[in-house]
Amino acid sequence: MEQNKEINVLERNIGDLEKIRHKQARKIAGLKQNVHIQEQDVTERMIAAENTVQALSNELHTVKAHMEETSKRERQLVDLRQVMARMLGLDINTLAVPDYEIISRLEKLIQSHHSHSLASMGVENALEDMEDGFRTGYEDARLLLGSPRRSRSRTRTRTRTRSLSPQRRDKRQY
Repeated sequence: MEQNKEINVLERNIGDLEKIRHKQARKIAGLKQNVHIQEQDVTERMIAAENTVQALSNELHTVKAHMEETSKRERQLVDLRQVMARMLGLDINTLAVPDYEIISRLEKLIQSHHSHSLASMGVENALEDMEDGFRTGYEDARLLLGSPRRSRSRTRTRTRTRSLSPQRRDKRQY
């Protein structure tokens, strides 16, 4: 009897242990599945992180290249500013606002050149008109007087500069 009781207790213990083993096996299977899912998730995240790192690395290289190019252009502009200041007789190191002073000096120079060009063009046009009239009058007088002498103006070839004015179109050929 005692053996039967012991056998019954042991059989119950074996049954309980079998239930526990099945429970633990289900838990282990569930944990294995969770681990597998988490491994896939981690792998996906790592791939996404690597792609992001690669994209950021490429963007960083591009930005560095643009930055070097911009830096080079800036150096060229600074060199241009220094050369222009030197050509205008300015010392770039003593100027308070270098760009403004260079631009104002250039504006004055351009205005001066423009007014000088207009004045010299007017004088040239007046001289051309006077030369034409003077030569025509001289030739008319020579013909009237019947002088056999040749004028120097015929032996020389003369090129006439054309007027820039659209209102003055001289159709005479020289």
